[in-house]
Amino acid sequence: MSGFSCTSYSSLNNQSHLNLNAVQESKAVASVDTFKGCVGLIRYTRPRLFLLENVPRIDAVEEDQSSSNLDQCLAILRNVPRLSKEDTGPDLCYSVKPFLMNTLWYGLPQNRERVYVVGVKTSGDELGVHPDVYLERVQLYLSKMYVNPPSPDELLFDDDHPAVLAELERLQKVRSNNGLSTGASSDKSQNWVKMHMNLAEKRSLQTVWHYAIFVTEGFAFDKSGSWGRGESGGIPWPIKPPDSLASSPWYQSMPGRMREVLSLAALDSQKKDADVAYADVYHSATRFNTGREMLKFQGLEYEEDTLEGFTETQLCNLAGNACSGTVMGATLLAMLAAYEMHTASDNEETGCIDQMLTSMQVVGKTLYSPENSGSD
Repeated sequence: MSGFSCTSYSSLNNQSHLNLNAVQESKAVASVDTFKGCVGLIRYTRPRLFLLENVPRIDAVEEDQSSSNLDQCLAILRNVPRLSKEDTGPDLCYSVKPFLMNTLWYGLPQNRERVYVVGVKTSGDELGVHPDVYLERVQLYLSKMYVNPPSPDELLFDDDHPAVLAELERLQKVRSNNGLSTGASSDKSQNWVKMHMNLAEKRSLQTVWHYAIFVTEGFAFDKSGSWGRGESGGIPWPIKPPDSLASSPWYQSMPGRMREVLSLAALDSQKKDADVAYADVYHSATRFNTGREMLKFQGLEYEEDTLEGFTETQLCNLAGNACSGTVMGATLLAMLAAYEMHTASDNEETGCIDQMLTSMQVVGKTLYSPENSGSD
């Protein structure tokens, strides 16, 4: 079970379009190098089963491409190459199947899609069924473990929680030490302004830019990309947030760019006449999420003494790079339940599968319910 680096494929990487054929070209980038490491480990350990994870953009293709990086990875995994010329071991072949899954399906209030690749060795009869039948069973059991997520509020600490207060104090110290005020962003980069302008264009926000609460003094970028007054048709810059947001000590402790993104989210909610609860996975409408909370959103909960010595930033980075615990857990359970079990009867086998799949709970909810599972 492993994830391999997603940096070369991630939509957050503005060079990812250069890596759409990275596996076939064997480019010296992190995602290819770590995938090769996984392949080497599979070749060396020869597991009966394996599970790999990466981002959906691993399956992205351009018009002139016949296959994606995912297709190329699957081709390699079906016939795992020898480690070296000295490797005289038998051929190692796997049946593989990719699954696109979302944390929302497995009890976590986070819209996080990932590709999970299940591989099963084609030689031997340990599974008791044909590998293709086995993979169909995995897919079936995964579909039976869907459960609606709770409200994000159920995973968040109260605002007076010690970890929350400590993180706010740290952010305020960082901002003070850097000599930054709590006013508008000092970043006057026109590229950054254009980025916000493009976001506004995509979300059709222009009609609400003149709501009194958001109109500001100062200059703004208009649609032609030139500077103009905010009142004369351009987007007001810097963006004035609602008073309730501007008065938040969390908002005041944010770097300028993050305040502007959050102000844009508030502006978007004004148009939709709805509260903005979460601008993204890192912060709610009023404060940053702590690293401990981020881990909970990934389905990873630890005893407090386990997390001692780690900063909230380190825990946020850990959570951001982690595989979602509930999705990994559900997939592993499905892989185990898909085995052909040596039981005295079909009813006994069904009971064993039910017991196995009901063992996983998220926020007090069982992922799998035998009563609602349907028939095989």
